[in-house]
Amino acid sequence: MRGDTADLLRTLNSKLDKKYLIILDDVWGADEGLWWESLKSGFPHRAGSCVIVTTRDEEVARSMGATHRCIHHLRLLSEENGWSLFSKVVFERDGGQCPNMDLEVIGKEIVSQCRGLPLAIKIAGGMMVGKEKSAHKWSQISKHLKQELATHNKNKVIFSTLSLSYEELPTHLKPCFLSFAMFPEDTEIFVHTMIHW
Repeated sequence: MRGDTADLLRTLNSKLDKKYLIILDDVWGADEGLWWESLKSGFPHRAGSCVIVTTRDEEVARSMGATHRCIHHLRLLSEENGWSLFSKVVFERDGGQCPNMDLEVIGKEIVSQCRGLPLAIKIAGGMMVGKEKSAHKWSQISKHLKQELATHNKNKVIFSTLSLSYEELPTHLKPCFLSFAMFPEDTEIFVHTMIHW
């Protein structure tokens, strides 16, 4: 462990002088246990303190020391609740009610492909907001989502819906969207800088 890392961990340990709750959100990757071994030395053992980890991968949680009884699996949305969420996003102007039975049938197919994952349903719904409300266009998007899921691992539903939402952007917006990749996460982006890029 490098000296500056050790200093940071000692500082962290000294700052946590009371009960604490640490939440590590959206932890990824099989090598997570490596950095965790180093980081956890910065957390003092205090009665009543807790570290919560959220991850999509149970193996990551296990590599960080979570036992079976400590792992909480979130329930997926039912088809009915998934459709309700999708409708609220897509048909907000219509009070969350689908105005067309054909769109409802296709919309429910799209929701079904999201496998009950709320984020995937919201991404798919957000993508559909600006789309023409025609059964033909919606069928094309539903087929495209099926193809995305077939191309990627079926466990990568969120990646597939994000990928499709990017592909469905109008051509003139794709470079604009990609230009955000030049900025580190959580960076404040000024309008004049964005326009310059």
